[in-house]
Amino acid sequence: MLFSQEIRTALEGLWSSSSIAGSEKSLQQLAISCEACEFPDKLAINTIAKNMIMIMLQDFMDPWTFNQKNLMKCCKEFLLPGGKQIPFCAYNTVGYREQARAQLTAREPERRRARREGRAYQPKPVVFDFANRSFE
Repeated sequence: MLFSQEIRTALEGLWSSSSIAGSEKSLQQLAISCEACEFPDKLAINTIAKNMIMIMLQDFMDPWTFNQKNLMKCCKEFLLPGGKQIPFCAYNTVGYREQARAQLTAREPERRRARREGRAYQPKPVVFDFANRSFE
């Protein structure tokens, strides 16, 4: 079966990592795709769009397979105390995880103490230092 450019674009959009399930755009792309597959008219496209999920697969990167282009497309992020957002791909690759873990582990006793005493714990921002780091 050969698809028109409009159908190809719609299918590519649905498979894109930037696709947002249930959005108006994905609803339109799904409608175009369903027409191409000759789904019956009584099929409620709205119902399909509201119940569909996005499954995202991406290569795991380590220091030996690091790819900056993939990092720039990474849409999953870790949110750290202080509001810093680190892309998942970089967090596990270039040393963010190790530095964040060390700082958060060092702060854990104070967080627990504050909880026992019934007072609010104010987390300090996690800071990163790559100035003296070798990535060999």
